[in-house]
Amino acid sequence: MSEAPAEVVDLRPRIVHILLYRADGWTIPFQFKPGGTPASIADYEIKAQIRETADSDDPTELTVNKTDAAEGRFTVSQTQAGVMGWYDIEFTKDGASRTYIAGQIDVKKDVTRP
Repeated sequence: MSEAPAEVVDLRPRIVHILLYRADGWTIPFQFKPGGTPASIADYEIKAQIRETADSDDPTELTVNKTDAAEGRFTVSQTQAGVMGWYDIEFTKDGASRTYIAGQIDVKKDVTRP
């Protein structure tokens, strides 16, 4: 008799890579959809950071704005792109945290400068 195949529960964050142009400001809209269905983010604290490597000591904080909390809509932004590396977006509710979105940020050099 053979064993049933193992079930896998993957709790890793959704990977979204971001490609930017140095010194340009940016805003990216997201929607919180655990299990594929939009969910309220009203009770969540949402935090996002960039680090050159996951172990770097000095993070760059990103701005998170809830644009429609009931529908799970929010934006992540930065006034001026510059730091390349890795970012993630962490949701905290009732003391429990989970990273739902993560990825790499790649910043290309601009041509026109002051």
